[in-house]
Amino acid sequence: MTIAALIVALFCLISLVSVVSPVAADPAPMGYPGPGDTIRIDDDADMDAAQTAYGWTGTGTSVDPIIIDGSADPDIDMMGTAAGIYIANVTYSFSLENWNIFNSSVGMGVQIDNVAGDVTVRDISVNGTAIGLMLIGLVFWDAALYAAERVTVKRVNDGDTVQLADGRSVRYIGVNAPEIDHATQTAQPLGFEARTRNAALVEGRTVRLEFDIERLDDYSRTLAYVFLPDGSLVNESLLQSGLAFCLFMLPNAKYELRLLAAQREAMRARRGLWQNWREEEARYVGNRNSRRFHRSGCPEAKRISPRNRVLFSKRWDAFWAGYSPSRECQAEVFRPAD
Repeated sequence: MTIAALIVALFCLISLVSVVSPVAADPAPMGYPGPGDTIRIDDDADMDAAQTAYGWTGTGTSVDPIIIDGSADPDIDMMGTAAGIYIANVTYSFSLENWNIFNSSVGMGVQIDNVAGDVTVRDISVNGTAIGLMLIGLVFWDAALYAAERVTVKRVNDGDTVQLADGRSVRYIGVNAPEIDHATQTAQPLGFEARTRNAALVEGRTVRLEFDIERLDDYSRTLAYVFLPDGSLVNESLLQSGLAFCLFMLPNAKYELRLLAAQREAMRARRGLWQNWREEEARYVGNRNSRRFHRSGCPEAKRISPRNRVLFSKRWDAFWAGYSPSRECQAEVFRPAD
C-alpha cells in the first residue's frame, strides 16, 4: 500500500470513528441503588430529583403518571434489609413497573405511604413472588392493606407486649419499652413502670387491634396498633408518658409521624426516659433505611452505605429525628440517671 493510500484509509477510519463514537458514547441511564440500598423518595423534591437522575417520564398527573420503570436495571438486592422501594409524602401520581426486588427481609418489598395521587404497581417481583395492584389515593390504600379486630387482653407481659384471651401474643407496633427482668438480664430502668402503665390501660379490657402491612414478627407475635374504646391509641399513650421510645418497624409505618410526635411531646416535657437526661461527647451514625443509630466506632456503623448514613452529635438528636438505638447501643439509653 502506498503512503497516499494509507493516508486515505486512515482518514476514512477517523471519519468512521467520528460518526460512530457519539452513538456508542451515549450515557446509559444512571445506575440504580447497589446491594443493600433503597430507592427512597420522601417528598415531591426527592421525586423531582429522582425523575431527572433516572430519566423517568410523565408529569405526575392521573392521566400522565410518572413511570418509575426498572427495565434498564430491574434488580434490587436488599441483602436481608427491608423495602427496596420507599415512596412517601408525595402529591404525584406514579406507576411502579418492571422491578425485581430480592433478599428483602419483608415480603412487601415496596412501601408507599401518604401519597395524594394515584398509584399503579405492575410487574413487580418481591423475593420471587409477583405483585401487582392499583391504588387510588389513600382511601383505597388503607382499605386494601389495613384491617382491625376486637379482642380481650388477658395479661400484660411488659410495656409493649400483651397476651390475649385467645392465646395470641401482641407486640405493639412502633414502640419499644424498657425490659423487665427475665432469665437473661436484669430489669432496665422504668421497665416495671412501663408494664404497670400498660396494664392500667389494657389489662382485662376489650380493645381494637389495627394491623399494618406485616401481621407477625420474627417470634410469631401479632403486630398491632392497640386502640381503647374511647379511641385513644395505647402505643401513642406509652410514648407520651415517656415510658417507651419510637421503634421504626419498616414496612409498618402507618402511624409513624403520629408516634414520633408523641415521643417529642414527652421529650420536651422531660417525662420518663427523658428526665435527667445526660449526654457524653460522642458521634453517632444513623441508617436512613432501618432508622437505627450506632456509636461511630461500632462495626455495624461502618457497614452502612454512604447514601443511607446520617450523622448525629447527640443521642437526643437521633431520638428526636425518629431513630432508635441499635441493640448494641441500647445499654446507653437505659442507664440510670445520677
